[in-house]
Amino acid sequence: MKLKLLDIDLFINKKNIQKVTSSSYYEGSGRASLNKSGLFSEEIFGRTGSRERKKYYGYVDLKLNFIHPEVYKILTNVNTDLTKYILGKQKYIISNDGQLIADDEGTTGVFDCIQKFSKINLDELKTKKPKHINYIKNNIDKIFINKYLILPAGYRDIQMSATENRIKFSEINELYVKLINQTNMLVDDLDSFDPELMESLFNSIQRNLININSWIKGRIKGKHGLIRGGILKKVTDFSAWLVISPDNELDMGHIGLPVQIVLKLYEPFFIHHVLKKDKDNLLKGIIEKYMSTDELDTNIIKNFINKVNEIPKDIDSVTINILKETIQEIVKDKVVAYKRDPVENRESWISSYIRVDNVGFSAKLNSFDLCKNGGDYDGDTISIFALLTDEAQEQAKQSMNVLHSKSAWESSLMYNDSAFSLTQDAATAIYSATIH
Repeated sequence: MKLKLLDIDLFINKKNIQKVTSSSYYEGSGRASLNKSGLFSEEIFGRTGSRERKKYYGYVDLKLNFIHPEVYKILTNVNTDLTKYILGKQKYIISNDGQLIADDEGTTGVFDCIQKFSKINLDELKTKKPKHINYIKNNIDKIFINKYLILPAGYRDIQMSATENRIKFSEINELYVKLINQTNMLVDDLDSFDPELMESLFNSIQRNLININSWIKGRIKGKHGLIRGGILKKVTDFSAWLVISPDNELDMGHIGLPVQIVLKLYEPFFIHHVLKKDKDNLLKGIIEKYMSTDELDTNIIKNFINKVNEIPKDIDSVTINILKETIQEIVKDKVVAYKRDPVENRESWISSYIRVDNVGFSAKLNSFDLCKNGGDYDGDTISIFALLTDEAQEQAKQSMNVLHSKSAWESSLMYNDSAFSLTQDAATAIYSATIH
């Protein structure tokens, strides 16, 4: 993965990001309202509970230049002298030709290094990592920052614990509070600041920036991080995940799905049917009875669908049969798309017409369909997706359904070969069934 540094000033100006200046969570001494310029400000980060709360950033004005926390590790691994200079372990002077020379009369520390960095001749630094030197030179306008972004409040929001009667929030907020308090201690007139106190405060801010960056990176990587635990483990609306089981009476190009699963997959169509096409009010009466209400709306129907999905055995057989008939009518001439992971090629995706079955927890497939995705019946699962538009339906039929698509029969792995091959297992099964 290639690391690209964000131009923070450009990002702030382009997104019109507002500055956070207060480390206080609330206005005044009570908890009546959130601080308008604080870490949880609704003016900066959006209304609590809204989508904007996870969209809008804030920033802290650092007042001085600091080493970008992602670059800090690179700078301290380029050259031994540069490392000692930044960490304050050795005093140096910078010669006229830009070389670092150890000298007890020189200066040291990260603050001093930043002030004089432009005088250092990077090409003269002895290093075993020339790529680091090139990276620094190519990003010379971004390796020092005087502003630092604050994550959207929706990812670290303040919460009140009902059981413990205390405020709960992500630990990164404590690091942000510390950063704001530290930068507020900096003064515009640096000459009036005690040099030792200045160096100590500067080093503390630099360490805090590194700690914040490390916290964020820790939440991105790993099994439970943002990428693997969030993006790759996302939940898709109107989809299902079921174990497959055989049904050799099922025609190719069809799939058998439990009624409660199809009900959830095509929830918008069912809601429309109940509200607009239920002329005899049969479904309305059933839903009102189960939900103990006489006022039917979209949310009530959604809650009914969720109830049928969560505890289908609690729904009586008469109601199930009515739901089956209704859903079968809704999905008539419609297909779903399904796949078995890992998806290796286009053959792993199949579209099939829907046969609505009784309540159950498995998807029924014709065994020949397993030729395309390499599945079997030892616990393999498939992901199923509803196709909600006419365009998606038509495309899925013409490219992924064996009843309509010639290419669905062809193998993408071998030119002019069939995707449906008679394997040894299939041959043995046919022989066993016909031997007598």
